[in-house]
Amino acid sequence: MTLSLEQLANKSRFKRKPRTNDYDSYADEFMALYGKDSHNGPMPEGSELSKDPEFVADYDRLTYAQNEGKLEQATKIFDAMGDAFLDAISACMSYLRATLKTDPRNADKVIYSLELVVIILLLARLCGCQTASSLARYYKENYIQLQMLIPDLPSPKPILSESTVNRVMRIFSEDELQELLRRFFSSPTGTVSEMAQYDEQRARPAGLKDTTGFDGQEMGSTFARGEESRKKKGAHCVIVYNATKKTVLGAIMVYKKNHERSGFLQLLLTLVIAGTVVMCDALNACAEVSKGILGAGADFLLYIKKNAGNKELRGHVEATFNRESALPAPRWLVREYTELGHSRIATWRVEVLDADILDPRIKNPHEGVKTVVRYSKVHEYVINGKGYKTTIDTRYLISSLEFSEKTADQILFSILDYWGIEAHHGILDNPNVFNQDAVQGCSLGFLNSTLAINKIALNILRSARHYEAIRSGSTRPMFFVETIAMLRGKSVAHQLWYLVRYFNYPSYDFLRDAA
Repeated sequence: MTLSLEQLANKSRFKRKPRTNDYDSYADEFMALYGKDSHNGPMPEGSELSKDPEFVADYDRLTYAQNEGKLEQATKIFDAMGDAFLDAISACMSYLRATLKTDPRNADKVIYSLELVVIILLLARLCGCQTASSLARYYKENYIQLQMLIPDLPSPKPILSESTVNRVMRIFSEDELQELLRRFFSSPTGTVSEMAQYDEQRARPAGLKDTTGFDGQEMGSTFARGEESRKKKGAHCVIVYNATKKTVLGAIMVYKKNHERSGFLQLLLTLVIAGTVVMCDALNACAEVSKGILGAGADFLLYIKKNAGNKELRGHVEATFNRESALPAPRWLVREYTELGHSRIATWRVEVLDADILDPRIKNPHEGVKTVVRYSKVHEYVINGKGYKTTIDTRYLISSLEFSEKTADQILFSILDYWGIEAHHGILDNPNVFNQDAVQGCSLGFLNSTLAINKIALNILRSARHYEAIRSGSTRPMFFVETIAMLRGKSVAHQLWYLVRYFNYPSYDFLRDAA
């Protein structure tokens, strides 16, 4: 039975409450405790003016008035909200609570539940808060609005602290966080045609399949517990990524570098990738991976080199294309895509042959190979309108896609899409976005929670930047840094709106009513 969002909210443990005496008492308590706290910090002790009692009193009054203004703003925002949005928040909290079941803390002493901390973590990440201290500061600065919007938010005393955040980050269950990402935060919103089409989202022929990629990522500043060498990292993550819609579908920790294939095969047990084209780097292009992809109802498109059991096959594929090149009329299908960049012209060229042309005596560890591909990327560097240098990078691939004209289009655009998984790593490591590569630590629980929360927040940020670009009529989505600055300048209600907009409610399309 499909429930409406209002029915889901009514069944929720979390009930949306109108402004009550409880809220007013919490607001009064917060103002009494923190009303004179400035978000810019106290006045420097060395200032001569800070020694003037009258001047300090003016400073405190101005700060109190600023916080009172936040109280008035929160009240106006709450009164302006419709039931659909507020019901969406309650239902979202209910689903989070149902997923995050494992809490080793003493239930009688828990003030901040796991689902509350997750919501605060995500909202703070969307605003660029990268550390536990900045997250605790976000909570304190926005407590009045959060109290109005989020059900069952506790009293401001004690306020959420840095130590509480760090402790909760260490106790999250890895399996439950994976389920949270997979079930609620990995469904790409909208279609490719609804995404702002810029260099990261190229216009493509209709009817093509999405491209799914998987790859490993290392958190460079982590370290393995008990190891003397800092070169042995504490966190290696395998992600499965929809490279067409730029969305993380799943993530899992592995505890040794270059163990991506085992992590991917484990994720295949829970992810739905049927109907997509799956790509990975040559290191992982083994028979076990191609078989797992076919078993999941997807097609593979794999780079091959002289490793992973592909040495003989790789040499034969290259020789086959060389012989075909010498023919007056090669039997391949050709597709090209050209882009003009800064002082260079980039051309992607794929040549596709039917795999029947391969010699059956050649050792081929992969089942279901139907096409072979030679892919060349040509960079022509230009100064003052004249080319001065050209570079060519050539690679070979195998695929289970049927040999056809449409397959040639699919292979070209899958290769174009696949680069996005590397761009994804760069965004996570960007110091002005998540700065993930600077996270230090060896606690596996903390590192796993950091990875999962960052990937969920990244999916929401990507959705927000495309939504804002389309809403404003722009052909270029905002940079991620710009998106964070935009969200930081908006109310908590706006930040929550983007979160619940992206949230995948299992039995209700709430966007229709919440828009």
